[in-house]
Amino acid sequence: EGQPAIIYLHPWEFDPQQPRIKGAPLLTRFRHYNNIGKVTSRLDQLLQEFAFGPMCEVFADYLGVEQNGTEESKIEPGATRISVE
Repeated sequence: EGQPAIIYLHPWEFDPQQPRIKGAPLLTRFRHYNNIGKVTSRLDQLLQEFAFGPMCEVFADYLGVEQNGTEESKIEPGATRISVE
């Protein structure tokens, strides 16, 4: 609680209509397809509940250090920033 976290999602996790792998072991099928239809709604919930930002900013804020010679910025819940650099 109150700790930075990293969330990684595979692109295929957003496609509940993806082709099923025939002959895959039961455990593999379970891990791959279980709750696959809920990923988008769960991500939406996380985006509403928690603050997200670039790792360098999140950890700089958590550690209380300045980043790139600028004053540290606080990242508030709901202040989602998606950066494509």
